[in-house]
Amino acid sequence: MKRTLILLAILFGFYLLIQVIFNYVGPGHNIEYTVDGYNIHEVLTQHQKEEIDNYYFEITKGDIIFNFQIDNLRQGSKLIKDIEYFKNVNYECMIPILRIKGDYLNVVCKKDGIYYNYSDIKGNDPEVDNFAVKYDHTYENNDKVLKDNANLFVYNNLIKEHYIALEYYKGIYIINNKNGYKRISLFEKEVYNKPLSALVNNYYIVADYNQEYDFHKFVLVDLENSSKSEIISNPAISFNSYIEGVLDNSVYLFDRDNKKQYEINVKNKTVTEIGNENNGVQIYQNGKFKNTNVYEATDKEILFNTNEKTVDGVDYAKVDLIGGDLSGYYYMYELNNGEYTVYRASARNLNIKTYLFKTSNINHIVYVGTNVYYLKNDKIYAYSNLGNHLILSYKDIMYNDDLKFYVYNS
Repeated sequence: MKRTLILLAILFGFYLLIQVIFNYVGPGHNIEYTVDGYNIHEVLTQHQKEEIDNYYFEITKGDIIFNFQIDNLRQGSKLIKDIEYFKNVNYECMIPILRIKGDYLNVVCKKDGIYYNYSDIKGNDPEVDNFAVKYDHTYENNDKVLKDNANLFVYNNLIKEHYIALEYYKGIYIINNKNGYKRISLFEKEVYNKPLSALVNNYYIVADYNQEYDFHKFVLVDLENSSKSEIISNPAISFNSYIEGVLDNSVYLFDRDNKKQYEINVKNKTVTEIGNENNGVQIYQNGKFKNTNVYEATDKEILFNTNEKTVDGVDYAKVDLIGGDLSGYYYMYELNNGEYTVYRASARNLNIKTYLFKTSNINHIVYVGTNVYYLKNDKIYAYSNLGNHLILSYKDIMYNDDLKFYVYNS
């Protein structure tokens, strides 16, 4: 009898061990449970190609429906232990209370079919403020200026581990929360338009604009240590070229004049011809490369990962899908009176549309995880679920749309 009990204990121990291993290395889970009469649909996505590990929660009760997502977290199942809900004539609001500690979620409110993070409506309704005050993690902007010159003011709201490459006419500023900014000179003369530039991981890469008609080298700047290096190209590349896209360690460029396509690898510091008149050119869309005619790429710019402008039958000025179908978001830009209103919806449910911010320019948008950097007049902001961070003010970028900025998350 004793041996039987020992054997059963060992088998039960193995069973628990297998469950723990499966929960840690498996693809996740998809479960439903109830808390305080609310139906909770909880999906954990993990270890899946092209997806970020995340929890997705959809909470319903009658005609009430809210959703929440937490990225880069794995803490078992049935994370929600309580639901706080509020409704008045203007808003209905909700926040799930988790059984783990941490400021993972903020209050979300709904009005006229649109959802708002509390940080975006704070102060609009005293009753909402009274409900949200004990759960509020809204970011409060700091007016302190870290560094400034005649055109550039960098505020003490920089996001940790984010490096910004901000173009100026002779090079770039590298901006981060450690040093404020550094000015990196790259060109002998002022260059007002630098279309052949990109960010590949931690490297800002730009064509040698010291030349006039064609060039033999790309200049690299490592944003983490501010060092400069070069990638040499033979033969020469025409300035009548365009950047098709960035993938892994490479930037892809099409030379219209010479009808050639190049892959520039910043890790190996190589330039490889991968397309021409005989073989066509490679275009990356929907997760894979496909071949297209070189003359089509000459007549118009064919860019990687071009997105449709219609979501659920609604036509927008711009739509971006950032991330995969199990962890990503759709960002929708609606033009109203010369200004763009920006909404976001989880790829899992496009019917739950959340207001994010307004912007004056949809050509200056940078996605870093769930943060969105955007331009409003002469100011660059970073949106997060906890509010809008005022990052910097830069007069030149308001008057010259060709100046760009990039963000690297270390």
